[in-house]
Amino acid sequence: MADSVVEILLNELSRVVKEEVNLQKGVKDEIKKVKDELATMKAFLRFVDVQQEKDLRLKPWVEQVRDVAFEIEDVVDDYLLQVASDDDAGSAHNTCFRSICSPFKKWKARHQIGSELQNIRGRVSEIAERPKRYGYDPSLFKQASSSSSDAGPSEMDQFRKNVAASVDERQLVGIDAAKEEVVNLLNDGDLSLKVVSIVGMGGLGKTTLAKQIFRDMSSRFERRAFGIVSQTLKEDEFLKDLIEQLFSKDGEMLEIQQLLQLPLHRQKEKLREMLEDERYLIVVDDVWKTKHWDQIKMSFPRNNNGSRVIVTTRMAHVANHSSVEYGGHVHRLQPLTDNDSWDLFCKRTFPKQPCPSHLEPICKDIVFNKCKGVPIAILAIGGLLSTKNLGDVDEWKKVQESLDIELEENPELEMTKKILSLSFDDLPDHLKPCYMYLCIFPEDSRIKWTRVIRLWIAEGFVAKRGGRTVEEDADSYLTELVSRSLIQIVKERKDGSGRVKWCRIHDFLRDIILSKSKEERFVHMADTVEVGARRLCIHANAIKRGIDINLLLTLPQRLRSLLMFFNIPGDEAEENANDTFLSRDIGFKFNKLLSVLDLERAPLDAFPEEICTLLLLRYLCLRNTKISKLPKSIGNLQRLEMLDLKYTLIDELPQEISILHKKLRHLLISRCHQKRTDYRLRNFEKIIVYLNGEKGTEDYISSYDHQSCGVKITCDIGRFDSLQKVCFLEAPEKSEWMKDLGKLSQLRKLGLVKLREEQWKEVCSCISRLTNLRSLMLQTDYWFELEDVCPPPHLQKLHLNGSLKELPSWVSGSSLKNLLVLKLMNTRLKKDPGPSLMGLPNLSRLELYKAFDDGIKMRVVLPGNPFPSLITLRGYSDYYVGYRASSKHFPLPDIENLWEWAASLTDFYTAIDSSILVGLDKLIPLASVD
Repeated sequence: MADSVVEILLNELSRVVKEEVNLQKGVKDEIKKVKDELATMKAFLRFVDVQQEKDLRLKPWVEQVRDVAFEIEDVVDDYLLQVASDDDAGSAHNTCFRSICSPFKKWKARHQIGSELQNIRGRVSEIAERPKRYGYDPSLFKQASSSSSDAGPSEMDQFRKNVAASVDERQLVGIDAAKEEVVNLLNDGDLSLKVVSIVGMGGLGKTTLAKQIFRDMSSRFERRAFGIVSQTLKEDEFLKDLIEQLFSKDGEMLEIQQLLQLPLHRQKEKLREMLEDERYLIVVDDVWKTKHWDQIKMSFPRNNNGSRVIVTTRMAHVANHSSVEYGGHVHRLQPLTDNDSWDLFCKRTFPKQPCPSHLEPICKDIVFNKCKGVPIAILAIGGLLSTKNLGDVDEWKKVQESLDIELEENPELEMTKKILSLSFDDLPDHLKPCYMYLCIFPEDSRIKWTRVIRLWIAEGFVAKRGGRTVEEDADSYLTELVSRSLIQIVKERKDGSGRVKWCRIHDFLRDIILSKSKEERFVHMADTVEVGARRLCIHANAIKRGIDINLLLTLPQRLRSLLMFFNIPGDEAEENANDTFLSRDIGFKFNKLLSVLDLERAPLDAFPEEICTLLLLRYLCLRNTKISKLPKSIGNLQRLEMLDLKYTLIDELPQEISILHKKLRHLLISRCHQKRTDYRLRNFEKIIVYLNGEKGTEDYISSYDHQSCGVKITCDIGRFDSLQKVCFLEAPEKSEWMKDLGKLSQLRKLGLVKLREEQWKEVCSCISRLTNLRSLMLQTDYWFELEDVCPPPHLQKLHLNGSLKELPSWVSGSSLKNLLVLKLMNTRLKKDPGPSLMGLPNLSRLELYKAFDDGIKMRVVLPGNPFPSLITLRGYSDYYVGYRASSKHFPLPDIENLWEWAASLTDFYTAIDSSILVGLDKLIPLASVD
């Protein structure tokens, strides 16, 4: 993992050289020289990452590399902080004395960093030479591959092959349904060669399932073989094993011996010839790379004898790649159900009796909340617990409460740890820190996809490559982790885009990366008061356990990231603990090098002024707090790239926000307000209404009244050249502001509220110039006049909230070919929108809320499906007004091909959490209706 530390540092040094325009040439040269030394060392570190377990002399050397990498980071950041402090002092207090002293101070800082980097570079060179004393030459490893699994032959390959034989006989619970599905795919009657891939995370039972199917179906095939590939394919050994299994009949051994004497390429050709007229069944188990499959498949003839191949893999892209040429059948193996998990656990832990009732709560917590349907975890922990005294409840509780420690230290769980660690070890350098970073999120929590992307970018894990944005690169990183079965998708966006909204990491995998993170000083969890981490993560339960957070933050940590996770309000004990913590000095003044600060849901009533002294801050999140005002000193944070103030009480941004124009990419802000409302079915004293925000974790309220949840802004918006997302703002009255907004060519998401009737000309012109826009939300208390808009060609989401006589002509299939989501709220349309909506080819989500005026009906006339991509059709209920939909089958001449649907919108009282469906589902097939 030290190679990943160096990788992060190299990315950061590249960014500094590129973006810090005030760097003196000599300083830049020294940074480049240090980079070159580290780059040479990094390739050797990949090899050492595996080799240090065998050669203990290398472990102290790795520590030295990590220490010097941290030292380089400290020197560079100290210099940047000094320069930033001088710039801030000069701009805020431009006195004559300071203007005279500032150049001298900058020269002194530059001279100091140059001298320090020279000294460090000498030490780096010395450290790089030390492995030669142990017989290793780092210069020979310059061409090493990008993942530690490829650094050389590993004992893990043999270990993986031995595991299959020792585990599969015990994993006989809960595989019947999966087995039946795969067998049906194989027995489809097609005589052409068929390849079926089984994909899932490590330890899920892929090999067990494949072996069961192999045994049950072997009698139907003349030739049979079960081969294991593993991470490092040794093609000659794999092929030899396959040949010996396929041709093991009496009288064939002599021919086989002759075949194995041939060169590898001739062996493959000969094997292909020998199988040409045979009906064969081959399992290719544990494939990690597409190139390995491409090498192996050349030995399998595509005959018409009903031959079958089963591939097992952890990698979704490998599963798709291996099967796409042969029918494209992929079975995604799912975790065991709770019932099957419990059955398997009891068979392993209590083979001769039922689970004792006094142990059942402990055992079910372990099985359901920790193992989560992964058979190898259930078997391993069951085996561990089977040795415990059934009468000693405390002993069982101890295992329950310290499974992370057991996984790290207990020899009985070593096999489970190694199997699950294989996927991490196989990651390329750039993904290892990204994946390790996920341990910051609380155990068993849902993780917001976009939050991870923004944090990774702020941490410097994502280096911009090619023509894509860093956000797109980070998104591809997450997608690859999903493909590698290291992340589980919890929920996709309901807009037809296929993008993920929430994801999760299995608890056992989290325990593994948490252990690695502590060892590498990568992230420190606030369980104990320690010194040395670069990133500190504080969960609410740490406060409950009495950890002195204030002391922790005052220690000389040299922190770069501080992340605090506060529970969703509702737990009184948690809220009291949070309030106690936040009443103290948070300690920002002791951590001036912070670049990431995440205080989402913190019980803050006011903006902590000390935050504005963190001059290197790139990421600031105060989402879902009660702060109501930003200080003018917010302008000090000139390196800020992401400012998240959504669902706060802020109603206006200070003029000084314009000072952030150089770097700011995401300005996310919306005001929530309190509103007293009485209901017939429920009586709430107060509710908080969010602008497109969250209510709890699942329910959404998209509602606006005459006190719209926007935020006032008056600064010069046109200076924010890098801005990609900005919402939700109240545009000022001056027309120049809207013209300047139209200059933001990088803008992809825009939300404007409280638009006035005299602004429509500027609004239309502004939107027409934002050609990169993907998402647009507009709200007005007047009548919309949007006919003159030339719609952005890539627009995917359109949300209009306000009176609208009829849909603009550009809301059509010819202009909005990429539109996925359309929301119409309070529009009170006076003309049927059906003809326009029917022409949108990719519309997947349609949301209507007070969309039609009284007496107006929306008619959809078929033949054909007018909404070919529609997945979700939803009508929101208001506090007093909701929608009812009725469909009617009209007896027209061509009754089988012609339908008409009429939705009658009827006012009625309903509770806030009711969701009234608008139903096309009776007439048009929809994937889901919610």
